Amino acid sequence: MMSIRYILALTLFSMTGVRAGRVMLALYALHLGAQPVTVGFVAAAFSVPPMMLSIIAGRFTDRVGVKPPLIIGAAGGGLGMLMPYLFPGMPALFVAAFMNGFAFTF
Repeated sequence: MMSIRYILALTLFSMTGVRAGRVMLALYALHLGAQPVTVGFVAAAFSVPPMMLSIIAGRFTDRVGVKPPLIIGAAGGGLGMLMPYLFPGMPALFVAAFMNGFAFTF
């Protein structure tokens, strides 16, 4: 059984990573010389997975409980934050934004 402290810690780190990632990816896109429209698309890419997957994620959570989605969300957020570091460039920023949005869904 997962303790409430463990769940709260994972949730805190996941939410902090997603919120910080939104700002950091936009600033990194500006650093790479992206146009303001491109930075807007990177920022908007965070919102697409939650919009498209929220019902599916809710049903998944109802079926399996909170532990697997929380772990998926934490792992996805971590990978999303590592993506621009491992693969510098604009395509990696879009992938990272989608991954962080996916992680935020869970």
